[in-house]
Amino acid sequence: RVAPYTARQFARAIVMPNLSPPVTTVEAGIAYRDRILAATTGHDFTPLITCYLTDGISTDAVARGAAEGVFTAAKLYPAHATTGSAHGVTDVANIRAVLERMQEIDMPLLIHGEVTDPDVDIFDREAVFIARTLAGLVRDFPALRIVFEHITTADAVAFVDGSGPNVAARHVHLSAQGLEVEHLFGRHLVGNDQHDTVALGTRHQGQAEPRVAGSGLDHGAAFAQPSVALGSFDHRAPDTVFD
Repeated sequence: RVAPYTARQFARAIVMPNLSPPVTTVEAGIAYRDRILAATTGHDFTPLITCYLTDGISTDAVARGAAEGVFTAAKLYPAHATTGSAHGVTDVANIRAVLERMQEIDMPLLIHGEVTDPDVDIFDREAVFIARTLAGLVRDFPALRIVFEHITTADAVAFVDGSGPNVAARHVHLSAQGLEVEHLFGRHLVGNDQHDTVALGTRHQGQAEPRVAGSGLDHGAAFAQPSVALGSFDHRAPDTVFD
């Protein structure tokens, strides 16, 4: 239902794979892409499909999907961290072979970055994820292009800024302060007030050709979009995401 509205405003979009069942095979990626293209007939629109990583996903299948132009990137959801993440990764050690291949073929890794430990405060889950998981990934896979998605904390901004050209961020969000949370409260949309200054400062660091972990996921033309619902949060970037 979202696709036609997206196609009216954008030339392409990174499409998240957390369907039910998730997009874990080349065939599922092709089927999802075809459904989106059918829903956007009449628009010059390119859906950039991503692969949903699981503990047991086939390394060869991920690489084949990239080679055949089906998968633009792979998405790491920690298991049970967010919507549609029940099949996600329980331990990054389980996908090291996949990450090694992705590094070899220059396939970007998109990360939903938070821990799911119930003992960790909900607003600290991003910072703990950096310490427990992301720092190690960046160290062990220095050539892997990583996008740390919908970050909400000063810790995340500082980490991305200090991690070199192969690590980038997407979606620097606002805090819960002042939001009508009874109507809108997505954990990945909000954070603690102490991070507001960093988040608001970072949003002005726009680029005419925004980097995505070292280079763009797609270099095709995109056209400008007007602000719509929640327009005050619109960064007027040339790409969008089904998330």
